[in-house]
Amino acid sequence: MGYSLIRDRMIHILSSLFADKRNPRVIDLCSESLVEITKFIRDDDKGCILTIVIIMAHDDSDEEARVLATRLFNSLATIIGRELCELYVVPQIASFADDPHSKVRKAVAGNFLNMCISVSENTFKTKLLPVYQKLSKDSLWMVRKAAAEIIPKITALCDSNTISKTLLDIFRSFTNDNQKYVRIAAIEVLGQFINLLKKEDLNDSILDFYIKIVDEYYTNKDVNESDIIYHCAYNFPAVLYIYGKEKWSELRNLYKKMATDREYRVKRSIASSIGEIANIIGPQLTETDIIPILEKLYLEEGDIQVLILKNIPTLLKNIPAEKRINYLDKLQKVTNPREKWRTRSDYSKIVSNYGSVFDEDTTYKQILPIAMQFCLDDVAQVRFKASKYISRIILHLISNGPHVETTLKVIEAFAYSVNYHYRQLFVRMCTNLFEDKEVCEKYIIGYLTKLANDKVVNVRISLSKVLSKVFKNKE
Repeated sequence: MGYSLIRDRMIHILSSLFADKRNPRVIDLCSESLVEITKFIRDDDKGCILTIVIIMAHDDSDEEARVLATRLFNSLATIIGRELCELYVVPQIASFADDPHSKVRKAVAGNFLNMCISVSENTFKTKLLPVYQKLSKDSLWMVRKAAAEIIPKITALCDSNTISKTLLDIFRSFTNDNQKYVRIAAIEVLGQFINLLKKEDLNDSILDFYIKIVDEYYTNKDVNESDIIYHCAYNFPAVLYIYGKEKWSELRNLYKKMATDREYRVKRSIASSIGEIANIIGPQLTETDIIPILEKLYLEEGDIQVLILKNIPTLLKNIPAEKRINYLDKLQKVTNPREKWRTRSDYSKIVSNYGSVFDEDTTYKQILPIAMQFCLDDVAQVRFKASKYISRIILHLISNGPHVETTLKVIEAFAYSVNYHYRQLFVRMCTNLFEDKEVCEKYIIGYLTKLANDKVVNVRISLSKVLSKVFKNKE
């Protein structure tokens, strides 16, 4: 009895508030409340909530009501269940795809995905996929753009046969669209889309589109289309990964142009993935084609230089060991004490990745001292982060080569320090050492046993937290 009264009262209040079309904020809050209330009412009562939205959907005189209904249908789709969704929502959405008002059709394209995952595979394929096809060919470019933006998520719901026979053609239509914003939307999702394709579905048409777009940009150099080249740079690793090293000869010059683009964000995107590119094309091409690009990008200021430093360890693994030492001097950049503490904190992680690139002697004499600097930083947050990452270098040194004893003496100074902050840091240093059972039992367990009885409670708490994480990860 009480439940029914509350349900009926809530529905009445919401229906009344939705009638206040003069105040968009009220409508937004009502929409949020409607979705939340639906989560808590009984399944056999959810049709009552849906009735409110259906009434809006049938208001032929008010396109804003139909737009709101579209948004609510999508928000409610995963809550009301498959039966209600297929019986009432799907037919209404199919109708909205033919709505005379473009605003409603655009709303359908932007509020479509929850419905797709809430219905059966057959309903999606026979009822909703045709709706998407219709939206992708809409006369209004904004609707086509909205459809282009969600094609990876639609593709993820399709079987390989549907992808090869339907989705590929739709994507190609976006790439050839006469409106540049639709083409930009296609470029933006290019990487996600091609990652969902089966190899047998892949042909050079998408690659040709990508190459053509980049070539046209650098031929015309239209500053108003810089978004295009940014998305091309962002998706370059995905394109190269999917098409493979064999296509590098066709993509090399485009990559070099983007690496020297006037737009900072384009160069930043190239810098962030330069190590990944080296892994794809291999040692020989890395040395001839990627190293010169790295050298130029390293001369940039700010984030780009940091990203290059971050990628150098990955990149160096693709060149001969005897030539890697030439790039060690770039690490001097991270030792500047005038850098902001957040930057120094980021550098501490970057330095830790250099340990596995060089031989043990170089790592001990040149990498470890730099990493240790961060563990002694004036700012606690830097020390805290650095102590965790240095464990990678420590594990590398005490697992191999001639520097086991001297490395243990370095970290022992932390374990036995009179300053309890440094004893806490030692506990953090041991984080990654637990990954190697032999190293842990042979070298580390003795220190930890002593610290388990440390007179300072904060040290004991730090140790218990680290051990708790270790045992949880092993479960």
